[in-house]
Amino acid sequence: ALTWARARLRLGQANVGFWVLVAVGVLAVRPALGGGALAWAGLVGLYALLQAPFDVVGGYVLPVRYRRRAPGVGAWLAGWLRGVAVHGAVLAIVGAAVIAAARAGGTAGALAVVVGATLALTRLRRGLFRVVTGASVRPADASLREAAARAGLDPDRVRVAAVADRGFRGGWDGDVLVLPEAWAGAPEVRDVQLVRRRIAKPAVARGTCAAVAWHAVGWALAVAAGADLATAGGLVVAGAVVTLWSFAGLLTLPTWSRRAVHAVDALAAQALGADVVARVVRRLDRDQEDEDARPAWVGRVFHPVPTPSERVAALSEPHGTPGAYRVTRQMLWLGWGALSWLPRAVHCNVGRPDVWVWLPGE
Repeated sequence: ALTWARARLRLGQANVGFWVLVAVGVLAVRPALGGGALAWAGLVGLYALLQAPFDVVGGYVLPVRYRRRAPGVGAWLAGWLRGVAVHGAVLAIVGAAVIAAARAGGTAGALAVVVGATLALTRLRRGLFRVVTGASVRPADASLREAAARAGLDPDRVRVAAVADRGFRGGWDGDVLVLPEAWAGAPEVRDVQLVRRRIAKPAVARGTCAAVAWHAVGWALAVAAGADLATAGGLVVAGAVVTLWSFAGLLTLPTWSRRAVHAVDALAAQALGADVVARVVRRLDRDQEDEDARPAWVGRVFHPVPTPSERVAALSEPHGTPGAYRVTRQMLWLGWGALSWLPRAVHCNVGRPDVWVWLPGE
């Protein structure tokens, strides 16, 4: 039978493949589109319409079929429309700013806007998360504060968020750590994940820098491909190049991400013991992939997080310092600012607005 993980993987492959084919078609045809900010807003709307069927399957049909959410499309539809509106607004604003900068200052100004937009997203994460999900982000309670202090974290910089999606894992937003509310009531999970987050923090910054650099290279390639950044049509060409470059990232960056996960796991096991880390790894995977093992090539190509069996087996191995942590999914999230077409198309978050800003992780 087709499992939850495999069904979502097939959907993600179809969704990413669709946008890759669209990108190849755009570059082959080079549609003669002009226009400015208003025309660009219309193209953003077209993007939302083309993405919608995949979102319905990934956000509603499959979760209901595999009993990951209750039937009743109304609540999902309201959340999805809110998320689509926010994502669309970001794309429209960034695109309009690129067009204006290109007309006023040429290519250099347009590229500065793109890099600035991706950097701005790293500072706007919590705010966009609240708007996209409608969730509140509140300070930690007394027990979580005590646990954070034991883990070597500043309790004043720990927050919790309550969202419906079981795959939500939160993460670092600058110096503030956001965690799922459910972890606060699960001491073993909470303690392991607080230590892991402390260990991973420097590597998160490295992953963010690598993701910003990846998109900067993608836009340099778009300029080299002759995209006219002063028009809406030129932004479509640039988006096609950036999308293909992001696809290349999906195929190559997971290796960095997987190595960083193993390194963080090993350091957490040294601090807390391998048994407790192994239990938490397996427990949390049930809320996400629920796939203890998979073919090696599938993991290397499509999954930046190793399977529980791989992670547990590697706990006692030396892994050194974590490198670029979550670089693959950082690249996807920052694709909002780079006008990539893939941030919402991958198997881990298609149709699930709760994990569009903070993509699922380990």
